[in-house]
Amino acid sequence: MNTKNIIISTRAHKIGDVILSLPLATILKQINPELVIGFIGTEYTRAVIEACTSIDIFINESDFLEKEITLNGQKPECILHAVPVPKISKRSAKLKIPLRIGTNRRIYHWLTCNKLVNLTRKKSNLHEAQLNIKMLDCFGIHTDFSLKQIADLFAMPDLSHLLPEAKIKLDDKRFKVIIHAKSGGSAHEWSLQHYIDLIKSLDVDKFQVFISGTDKERLALEPLLEAVSDKVTDVCGLLNLPEFIGLIARCDALLACSTGPLHLAAILNKHALGIYAPSRPIFPQRWAPIGHKAQVFVLDEGCNLCTKVKTECFCIQAIQPASIKSALAHLYEQDYQAKSLPLMNNLLAPKRILLAKTTHLGDLIISLPMAAVLKQHFPDSKILFLTHPRTSEAARRCLDVDEVYGLPGEQDEVVDLLKTLDVDVFIQVNTSEQLAKAAQMAGIPVRIGSFFRSYNWRRCTHKVAISRGYKQLNKRLLDMEYLRPLGVRTYALCEMPDLYRFSQSDSNALLTNLGINADKRRIILHPALITSKAHQWPLSSYRALMQGFKRDDYQWIITGTEADKPYLEPLLAVDDAIDKVNTVGQLNLDQLISLMQACDGLVAGSTGPLHLAAALGINTLGFYQSNTAVFKRWAAVGKSVTLLQGKTACIGDKIERSCPCVETIGTEQVQSIISGWFSR
Repeated sequence: MNTKNIIISTRAHKIGDVILSLPLATILKQINPELVIGFIGTEYTRAVIEACTSIDIFINESDFLEKEITLNGQKPECILHAVPVPKISKRSAKLKIPLRIGTNRRIYHWLTCNKLVNLTRKKSNLHEAQLNIKMLDCFGIHTDFSLKQIADLFAMPDLSHLLPEAKIKLDDKRFKVIIHAKSGGSAHEWSLQHYIDLIKSLDVDKFQVFISGTDKERLALEPLLEAVSDKVTDVCGLLNLPEFIGLIARCDALLACSTGPLHLAAILNKHALGIYAPSRPIFPQRWAPIGHKAQVFVLDEGCNLCTKVKTECFCIQAIQPASIKSALAHLYEQDYQAKSLPLMNNLLAPKRILLAKTTHLGDLIISLPMAAVLKQHFPDSKILFLTHPRTSEAARRCLDVDEVYGLPGEQDEVVDLLKTLDVDVFIQVNTSEQLAKAAQMAGIPVRIGSFFRSYNWRRCTHKVAISRGYKQLNKRLLDMEYLRPLGVRTYALCEMPDLYRFSQSDSNALLTNLGINADKRRIILHPALITSKAHQWPLSSYRALMQGFKRDDYQWIITGTEADKPYLEPLLAVDDAIDKVNTVGQLNLDQLISLMQACDGLVAGSTGPLHLAAALGINTLGFYQSNTAVFKRWAAVGKSVTLLQGKTACIGDKIERSCPCVETIGTEQVQSIISGWFSR
């Protein structure tokens, strides 16, 4: 597909419709990671849309209908009507969006769309999400996705932080079930008496039950609330949608009829238990929740009354509370209790925890807060790091890391090392089949890895169900997800700077050898990037930056690797107007850390030294491309960090020339920020 951006439209006010359209964004991102995706919703569904990390921009439906819309400063090039909405179709035509895609089964699409997909839903046996994906046929995407495959396409991170700690009291010792008994009249509902009978049958020592619903539904729920008031927690009308999503994320299961919260629970990888009518088109085959832990309860025979009765048809009431109770008891015994046993029995105080992060320097720095969190949670435990040999010194300087080991080159050497280390917990922070296999062969009791790597399914004892691709979360938060099986609480990004602690070393000899002037303001410049060379701030801009300050007041230290020398040569040339020190290729990582601790600030693009400087707490200024998803994921975090983004559309990393977006960052703005460091 040639389009640079796209808008996805569905019934914007329906949570279920919104959720079942989210896989479209993930599929499109997989094909073109640089594609900017907007999604039309309402304030009611905003929280769901913004949580999906395959979506770049939330577009308010009223804004779309009344205003000119841009996506990262660019006019929309394409709109995909996943579900037909007349007013949205007409507006997209009026806005003259170049490519407007809709189904040929709506006459108004013949007038408002210029690309029609031959798709009928009325008598289809496909799931609603599968039907939505069929709309991608126009892009040459003809894959028939199974429901199991679609379950991995919602791109939802852990959202438990959306529920404030003090809002609802949760009992971590009990299996937490949300019962959402009403549907706002949109679905056939189980009777309140069935819910009452079910709740009364559950063991209060094993199950913590929450009754949810809107404030408007409270009156209808009064008989239920009065009958079981001593067995449930009433949260009706107490939570806004983000907080309710947070509650679902903190609980284990949700029971409901065919309604939005049921779909939410499914995509958050919770046990979603749906009670359904068997009749087309409201049957589970079309509207079942999609998730690895979703299941439905439906009468195993047809029903001719469903279309005539609004909410309580006999076919729904034929589903007995005993069958739901049996399912919940099974989940408690076979899933919840089994999941908790290894941790409760063996890991109340794990002696040795190994974090494996064997990639670049920036990746390692991003993962170091995990060590601090583990130390806080298990103060008597030893925290070990397995790193790439070239980044090991950074881990050794971290005060919360007890032991550091470089990754051996051969598989059998890795296994032997892991056996020697005698650890209780192995956390595969960067996904690696080699590491997963080695940890299993070494017999480590608890092995934690990503659910979204098939090789982990049989090699890891605990799998974290979060996909890391195209996430608009900072990578530190993604890494923290791997600590959840250990019972570690969620941390906010604003807490991260305080989780970095590094040792100091005597740097006097190093500074003398390099010719560092302690009487001047010392700024490190690290211009070269390893993984995103297209987004290097121009060397001419670095030169202009230095020329904008007085030689008598500022000293500039140029850093980089031996491999960076050819690229940096123009910047390293002698200039009498600038006091600069060339350290390119002369420092090991430990020396670079000591140098940073002795300097006043660092200026660089999105690279390891930028994250290192930010973590060390020195003044840090970083340049980032205009791609919002990349910026959010890789933003440096520290106590004195300023990050500047390009102002024009990003054309991506996979190009041989420089992307113009970073070049738009002006030297005057950078000079002003650096001057501000010393006026504070």
